[in-house]
Amino acid sequence: MRVPRYSICQAVVRGHDFATDVAWTAAAGATGICLAGDAVEAHGVEATKALLAEHGLAVSSIERAVGSVLADDPIEVQEQQVARAVELCVALGAPAVLITTGPIDGSGTSAVEADRQCRAWFERMAPIAVAGGVRLMLEPVHPLLRWVSYVHTLRHAVDLTGAAPGTGVLVDVGHLWWDRDVLDDIATLADQIVSVQIDDVDPVTLREFRYTRLQLGDGAIPLPTLVGALEAAGYTGWYENENGMRMKREDRIEFFREGGRRLAELLGG
Repeated sequence: MRVPRYSICQAVVRGHDFATDVAWTAAAGATGICLAGDAVEAHGVEATKALLAEHGLAVSSIERAVGSVLADDPIEVQEQQVARAVELCVALGAPAVLITTGPIDGSGTSAVEADRQCRAWFERMAPIAVAGGVRLMLEPVHPLLRWVSYVHTLRHAVDLTGAAPGTGVLVDVGHLWWDRDVLDDIATLADQIVSVQIDDVDPVTLREFRYTRLQLGDGAIPLPTLVGALEAAGYTGWYENENGMRMKREDRIEFFREGGRRLAELLGG
């Protein structure tokens, strides 16, 4: 069974090679795939398009195509990265490219200054995305993952993008479920949500200050409530499965197939 609006992130499929990642994603019942930009570049855009067509997969988004907003790369280099990421999205029919801010801890940069830099970055880069009909989506992450980003809420992410044309936010429920304001923010900021990553989190390892994923519905995240809130707010985009689990490769297809079945149930399918 192929599940509508169900995508799987290439990063968690972990096949032997690019072609295997795409084939396994289709075999797991997904209709979309979140591709890694560097993997697409290595495989070739035209070869990627042919492979996707062969397996009947759309591209829900592209990640690992742009460095973090607060990276030390010259702004001209970052503009080139964004322009190329937009080109990849256009070529593959992807609606958005994933962006993270990077950390500030230990850098000497205050949160106020980081906010200023991020707002300026999106103001400069957004027109590149608009020209390609693509959106740059910022991902807020769980506070345990401060080494990835200092942005931890949906509201903060939208504040940094300025809700400008060509920008948006990725909602990973595994990163945002703890926020007491997340349901209100989903309702009021729904037009800024470009894509959703769906997963579950082990409450036992959280108490040990570890962030471990579980099969959808087996962990701490109130998935029916969150998915229900997204749908009620008018969200109609992809649900990307980003459940990175340690398991044998041969077990991964059934794991993600089961995730698709559970998502379909959440969506009333």
